[in-house]
Amino acid sequence: MKQKISITLARILTLILSLTLIVGIGIAAFLLWSNFAPASASTSAPLIEFRSIESGEVVSIAVAIRGEHLTRAELWSDNQMIARETNPHPDLSNSWTVAWQWTPPGAGVFPLAARAFDESGRYGATTLVEVVMPPRGRLLFSSNRSGKYSLYSLAINSRETTLFSSSEDRQPSVSHSQMVAYARNQSGAWHIFTNALVPTQPTDLTPDLISAQRPAWSADGQHLAFEVTLTNTTNIFVTDARGNNRAQITHGDSYDGQASFSPSGDRLAFAAQQGGRWDIYSVNLDGSNLTRLTNDAAQDLQPAWSPDGNRIAFT
Repeated sequence: MKQKISITLARILTLILSLTLIVGIGIAAFLLWSNFAPASASTSAPLIEFRSIESGEVVSIAVAIRGEHLTRAELWSDNQMIARETNPHPDLSNSWTVAWQWTPPGAGVFPLAARAFDESGRYGATTLVEVVMPPRGRLLFSSNRSGKYSLYSLAINSRETTLFSSSEDRQPSVSHSQMVAYARNQSGAWHIFTNALVPTQPTDLTPDLISAQRPAWSADGQHLAFEVTLTNTTNIFVTDARGNNRAQITHGDSYDGQASFSPSGDRLAFAAQQGGRWDIYSVNLDGSNLTRLTNDAAQDLQPAWSPDGNRIAFT
């Protein structure tokens, strides 16, 4: 009997010692892990939000950052860091406001993201925002804001608008040589005029015509295409920049117009109405190699060449 009790006590002591050992190992492992585990196991990543973005020649960005032991904040565009700010008080856990000023390298669309780091190297990041920097150029457009259609010049970056011409003018087209071609209604007749971007005395290229509209320059500024309507038919003509050497390019019996030069300048795309359907065609500058490019029930209009000359966009 005593022997059985001794065996039972021994088993109980063995069990207690085993449990004590397991618990001790667990506590030691926890303490070891606590000493060496990264801060990410116990703290959350910094939180960032964009507060304001103002675009001009210099972009101003402000972000608010929340987190513990924040050491620095960075501003990134694509995969390039463009600004960095160091936290002067990393021990404070209050919200940290960071403001940057950045000058973009030029015109374009710039995706921006902010990152904030704590002392252990963990970081939080914002979602991307995009800053659009327009080119420092001008747009020439027609508007009837004064009661009749006239041409206006608009500065893209400042939105400053000035009157370019006060006559009944529309459909401006600007060449790389800084010449403007446009359609002017003069005594009930439409003529093609040209003028310099800094307006001087305009030149009438089509004094003998009564319905010439929609001018379009070639890429080199040496040729000008436009459409002429005579006896209910509209066709495309091409002239040089001075209005000389005029040639009729298309000879349709309905409507051929809305011409667009290829980048090489030796071919035109245009919209044509044949049999009640509107499609896109192309033709060589001498009138040869007429090609129908679209053939569907929709109205296909207003073609425009891609810069490499391989594709044509249209409505």
